[in-house]
Amino acid sequence: MKKLVIFYLFLCFTFNTFSQEKRDLFQKEGNQIGIANTLIKDFADIGFPNYNDRNFWNNLPSNLKKQYIQDAEESLDYNWPVVKATDYL
Repeated sequence: MKKLVIFYLFLCFTFNTFSQEKRDLFQKEGNQIGIANTLIKDFADIGFPNYNDRNFWNNLPSNLKKQYIQDAEESLDYNWPVVKATDYL
């Protein structure tokens, strides 16, 4: 009986130690591969027109404008789910 209690306590201690381990998997790997240097910080660098660039947006072909507006209106009521980091694991 004593051996069983000791074994149980050993298991509890072992699982408790592992469960308190620091879990920074994404941060650690991101730092190792230098992801901060590869992320896009300003979308202007890749040629996307700015919202305030009215000349660009006003000169879009009318059929393209209508299609963009129609697609956007269909998505107005979309419920965006929250994606947790654990979902990627």
